[in-house]
Amino acid sequence: MSGLSLKLWTAAFFAFCLAEKEHGIVYPRMLESRAATGERMLKINADLTLTLQKSKVFADDFLFSTTDGNEPIDYYIKAEDAERDIYHDSTHMASVRVTDDDGVEVEGILGERLRVKPLPAMARTSDGLRPHMLYEVDAHENGRPHDYGKFSDPSTRMSKTGSSTTSVYKIPLEEYPSLYQMIDERKVSALRQNVLHIKAYFAVIKANLRYASFVFPKVQLRITGITMNKKVSVNPAFSKLYEHPIRHEFSEAPYSVLLCIRITPLLLSTCCFILFYTLKNIVIASIYLNFQWYAYLGTACSEWKVGMSEDRPTSYYGAYVFAHELGHNLGCQHDGDGPSDWVKGHIGSADCPWDDGYLMSYKMQDQRQYQFSYCCQREVRNLYNRPEFKCLRERYTTKTIKRSSKLPGRMTTLSNYCQRVYMYDEGMHADPVSELP
Repeated sequence: MSGLSLKLWTAAFFAFCLAEKEHGIVYPRMLESRAATGERMLKINADLTLTLQKSKVFADDFLFSTTDGNEPIDYYIKAEDAERDIYHDSTHMASVRVTDDDGVEVEGILGERLRVKPLPAMARTSDGLRPHMLYEVDAHENGRPHDYGKFSDPSTRMSKTGSSTTSVYKIPLEEYPSLYQMIDERKVSALRQNVLHIKAYFAVIKANLRYASFVFPKVQLRITGITMNKKVSVNPAFSKLYEHPIRHEFSEAPYSVLLCIRITPLLLSTCCFILFYTLKNIVIASIYLNFQWYAYLGTACSEWKVGMSEDRPTSYYGAYVFAHELGHNLGCQHDGDGPSDWVKGHIGSADCPWDDGYLMSYKMQDQRQYQFSYCCQREVRNLYNRPEFKCLRERYTTKTIKRSSKLPGRMTTLSNYCQRVYMYDEGMHADPVSELP
């Protein structure tokens, strides 16, 4: 790394340390709920009490992929297990993980900029309450970042983004875009390489609070899988992020990464959007890029259904970033921008002013920052009626194993078993002399 790059990295780290502002120590506790619906009441301090409702963000059975040494491991997790401690409060736009097995412990988002996290090294109060830090993160900038795009080769538009022919489908009352997430090794390290922490962190970020503003159809995200990447050598997809020598090529980095994804073909074909999380600021040709997020416009269900996000530990910026970027992926321009020639039949958002401050701008001045504008919702309905966006109209369920009286070893061959266990290694088979009779 050059001296200039090293200085810039150091400056970036120092700036990050200054980005969190302490608001003091608090001792959250549960109150007896008086609500008729039985929501849990969580008192953060004298000024803030949350009315907690259970959050739903995972598909019923979602895939979790990780490694043991250099060996890949894939397994399915029940949504109810992953979401057991995840709650939200739509009034305060709060999304938190809450446990009370041994005293109340809270971590997550308490609004636009306010956050809370436990302080395990500090002593409890005399009545057993756990100490927590209440802190504030810096606000997003209100500029107009170029956070979405298209490929530099204009010939790809005609063959890949679909036709302008519209087939009329009945718009459903609810729509469930599915999401697959990949996390790079530094993000994994920041989350202590702990499966429970990683599931909880992304469940908090993906709470459907911002998508509640969609009226017709109602949009609710579902996480269908997570890849926890511990080493670049095991899954080299993230190394592609740093192989583009000049800045103007960086917008094509997400697609290069997509070509290297090691996930099952079925999952790749059924999820609507793939998101890469990283802690790395991108350094290209010794030029520091304070990269935060990027997505391709109107590419849900296509081979370009990919985005990237830089997420700082404990900031939970991803809650806003992801909602915004998935809006681009579903076809929404920034408010105030006209139609794009990249997406055929695109309407655009020219009739929704940027200064209104909805989620597809960065104005952030009132509660509208948590809502999608009329123009964005109109665009989602527009693309929904196109055949190439059929994944938005389909619901996929995990196939379960049928019950049988036969032993597992009698239901398959050793070679088939080896091929499934070592699915990423071509030509894997069992020794023929070891086959069952």
